[in-house]
Amino acid sequence: MAYSRYRSVILIYPNTGYDIGVGITPPHSILAVGAYLVHHKIKNRIIIIDQRIEKNWENVIREELKQEPLLIGISSMTGVQLKNALNIANFIREHSPATPIVFGGVHVSLVPEQSIQCELIDFGVIGEGEETILELVNALNENKMDILMSVPGLIFKNGKQIVRTPKRPLINMDTFPIDRFGLVDAEKYIFKKASLLSDRELDLGETSRGCCWECAYCYNAAFFGRKWRSMSKEKTIEMIQYNTEKYKLRSIWIRDDNFFVNIPRAAAIIEYLCRQKLKVYLPGITIQEFKRLPNEARQDLKKIGAILRFGVESGSEKILSFIKKGITTKDIYEVNRECKNLNLTPAYNFMIGFPREKREDALATVNMMKKLKQENPNAQLANINNFTPYPGTALFDVYRQDYPDEVPKTIYEWTTFHHLNLKKGKVDKKEYQFYENIVTISYLISDLFYQALPKLAKILYLPIRFWFLIRWRLNAFKSVPEMFLIRKFKQFFLSID
Repeated sequence: MAYSRYRSVILIYPNTGYDIGVGITPPHSILAVGAYLVHHKIKNRIIIIDQRIEKNWENVIREELKQEPLLIGISSMTGVQLKNALNIANFIREHSPATPIVFGGVHVSLVPEQSIQCELIDFGVIGEGEETILELVNALNENKMDILMSVPGLIFKNGKQIVRTPKRPLINMDTFPIDRFGLVDAEKYIFKKASLLSDRELDLGETSRGCCWECAYCYNAAFFGRKWRSMSKEKTIEMIQYNTEKYKLRSIWIRDDNFFVNIPRAAAIIEYLCRQKLKVYLPGITIQEFKRLPNEARQDLKKIGAILRFGVESGSEKILSFIKKGITTKDIYEVNRECKNLNLTPAYNFMIGFPREKREDALATVNMMKKLKQENPNAQLANINNFTPYPGTALFDVYRQDYPDEVPKTIYEWTTFHHLNLKKGKVDKKEYQFYENIVTISYLISDLFYQALPKLAKILYLPIRFWFLIRWRLNAFKSVPEMFLIRKFKQFFLSID
């Protein structure tokens, strides 16, 4: 395959299945890569296509393919986004068979050898993509395929041979540019009166990566090797200041997996936010780290009306121990009461459908959610997710042991592995419906789902939400005839089977 120099680089973010209202946050994976390429002054034109925003994406891609792009990179999370990524790749193949297609993201990183077997994928990026894509672009610009052998973090086809290059070291996050949105219209991702109830709210992405805890279900151990690192506090504050001033923001999200590992750094950033009177949504905090926070940092979080999102996962002591969460139900209730005393807003994530989980464990999670809300009415409850067995995690080994026939053998079989689809072996129909009903009803009544809806949709949705709240309070999960309509909604609007 011959390549010429300085053709366009197209980066695509497929639909994810979360794509409703303020659920459409910036496509950070491809924005990070694009910003890194701009920062290093590559001569190629960089094009960002967000399928969630660009409704005429097929026409956009079709026109760009006429210019023979250097490569097309596609982000891919396991499940719905992977399904859409493969559909986009197939569209590209049909219209431009010679265009190199690069898959990046968590899925390809966790199952690279299986992924590269797919006829639609020419290159896979294993691990972080910024430096790998930069070096791949430079190699293709020079039309030097032999250079690819020395680019760490790649897997690709060379004729009939599959080549996997050495592992790439983790990137120094202080090398990231502070302008993350220069390649898109940031206004499309700035929301009014969403989760933080302010006029201009934007998800700024990551200031750290990785996590040092041992949760048995989490991809972090396989992806980052349980290593955590961050931008310096100075670089983080510079990035926040630049973006809040440029886009006139009053609220921000910091989307770290675990923001509070380095408590002094976190406290300094929170103090800056407090001085600037910036509200903040922090999805990355653990019960353990909240208990370690000094009182000054807690008071600063209170002053700026922070929302702290905890992954507590289960209300069952047995399951918390099984998934190596490192906390007890007592710890969860203590933090919930402490947040109430401080007038802080906690948000909670949950999962069910773990291997060897029983109905009583799932109901313990439902009952915990009710009690958390009763004890702290300000608590926000996210929907319950189904456990997804990611390769490389401790629980994937359990899943493979318990359900060997259910382990996907091709990339296409992974497209059904997502947060709204139970993967628990060949359970009987009543058992499957019991779990599906809990997860779906939790989604329909969740505070975060309701907040994500546009204003008019909120009004129209109120009677539906009220009805399912009654089911929730009565634990009426065994027979839900109206679930037929909900399935149709998921399939049509969210592309979720």
